[in-house]
Amino acid sequence: MLSKSFNNDFSLFCHKRVEHFLSEENSSIEFKALQERQFHIRDVLEQKLNNDNELKYLDELFKYETEAFMRIYATAFKEGILFSKNPQ
Repeated sequence: MLSKSFNNDFSLFCHKRVEHFLSEENSSIEFKALQERQFHIRDVLEQKLNNDNELKYLDELFKYETEAFMRIYATAFKEGILFSKNPQ
């Protein structure tokens, strides 16, 4: 099991890495292209929805999807770190 301090340090590392990633020109270009496609899809869905209450659910969907991917990647990174420290 990972310690609380490791989890806090790792969370800070992930936030700093995301900030760095977004500031890198090549990564930023790829990210912006993906973000534009995501917002295009959101705009299309927004036109099909009838009211603000339904739009709220669309926003929640994107938020939870992003959080889910962050958790998946964080777990994978942690497991990778543990694997690399485990002599085999």
